[in-house]
Amino acid sequence: KPLRGLFPIGFTPFTPDNKVDLEALAAQVKFCNRGGVHGFVWPQIASSWTTLSDAERMDGMQAVLAAGKGGKTALVIGVQSPDPEAVIRYARQAEKLDADAIVSLPPAGVTDEKALLAYYQHVGSLTGLPLFAQSTGNMSVDLLVEMFKTVPTLRHVKDEAGNPLERITELRQRTGDQLKVFSGQGVATMITEMERGFS
Repeated sequence: KPLRGLFPIGFTPFTPDNKVDLEALAAQVKFCNRGGVHGFVWPQIASSWTTLSDAERMDGMQAVLAAGKGGKTALVIGVQSPDPEAVIRYARQAEKLDADAIVSLPPAGVTDEKALLAYYQHVGSLTGLPLFAQSTGNMSVDLLVEMFKTVPTLRHVKDEAGNPLERITELRQRTGDQLKVFSGQGVATMITEMERGFS
């Protein structure tokens, strides 16, 4: 499936007794498929991923990927976690359940670019799935280019570090237009993003 277009971040619905509502989560995916939405991502920041248990993450992943099976909407699974072993489990489970790609935020509190590069090299080695890096904080263009060069599966970035409208041209030029850039600004600057070549 093409990893290009509008990729909303799914929210995590809960039942009145505070359990993840897997049926309602699956319904979001089915809605996106019916509407021809290009992609769907879960769980990321808007999904409240930091509040979810390991079991909730695994059950939610199963619900999302089962609901989208056979549909046109590309399904991207978030694999970040403070627990390195959990990152491995999430990435491998995403591959086993036929996700179309994985995405990862950088580890919380890590700002050293060598450590960030090593992290994304590790995540990219866990599966053959396409990897989206979600850049935050002060992650530089130099770092993203080096990640692109050294992580064969990393060909997409959701750029939220600095002003992506100011970084897009350099990212495209320095990667021969092979690093596909998304933004995380909703539709606030979508027309300008399309003009500048965002994916």
